[in-house]
Amino acid sequence: MEEKINKILVYSLLAAKNMLTLEDVALLTGLSKSHLYRLTCTHQIPYYRPNGKQIYFDRSEVEAWMKQNRVATIKETEQQAIAYVVTGKKGGELMITPNILYYARLEFDATSKKTPKYVVTAQAGYYPPIEAITGRNSKVSMYLMEKLKENTNVPSIRLQAKNGLNFTGLKDYFVDGKLSGFAYGYPLADKTYSAKNKINPFFEYKDDGFLFIVHQDDKAVTETEKIRPSFIELIVLDGAKVLISSYCKQLVMGGFNEVLDALRKQAQ
Repeated sequence: MEEKINKILVYSLLAAKNMLTLEDVALLTGLSKSHLYRLTCTHQIPYYRPNGKQIYFDRSEVEAWMKQNRVATIKETEQQAIAYVVTGKKGGELMITPNILYYARLEFDATSKKTPKYVVTAQAGYYPPIEAITGRNSKVSMYLMEKLKENTNVPSIRLQAKNGLNFTGLKDYFVDGKLSGFAYGYPLADKTYSAKNKINPFFEYKDDGFLFIVHQDDKAVTETEKIRPSFIELIVLDGAKVLISSYCKQLVMGGFNEVLDALRKQAQ
């Protein structure tokens, strides 16, 4: 009990001091006195020597020294990614913006039955695995479907391609129970899929990221028509899976507007 009281007294006295001894700094930082000696000898920590023997430290300078080389949080790193999507800069240095591999416009097929079908009517760029989901009619078709199982941690809406391939889940398709107008996703990461172990043509591209702009029909009358997109725009980003949620936020903020205008003009 007496030892605990002494410790409390020591730390209370330390908290009131602005100029610190080597022993004080050892308590404050948790570093050994021998290590602190090495830091002073190599001039890696600021200190004072008024009489040529005893050394002292300014508390504020020690605390500032302890706060060097701050490591950013995951959220801050994502925000930095958002910033350089817009400006191309981070910390004043030029950054590499994501490489857009492919753009496609998927139009609602009015002949769809129960499940809404979307057909690629215009595209720009080249994305090799798209060839594997191209039908005999030379068209790429996808179905907008609900997730396979309830109570699973997957997006509520997904796009299914040829041969039952789950092209991607559409994350953030709904935000707070409402259509957001945007979504993101990424390719299936497994080598094979389905009970028949079909080859996944997107496996080699599993680190890529998908962005979606979901357009609703302003003239829709029925509730079904209001919920069902009239067309969907797809943007494929090279190796962007890790940061794709950040890129989606920037898409919402207009960070891709210029490049989108160019892609729309190129699309055929």
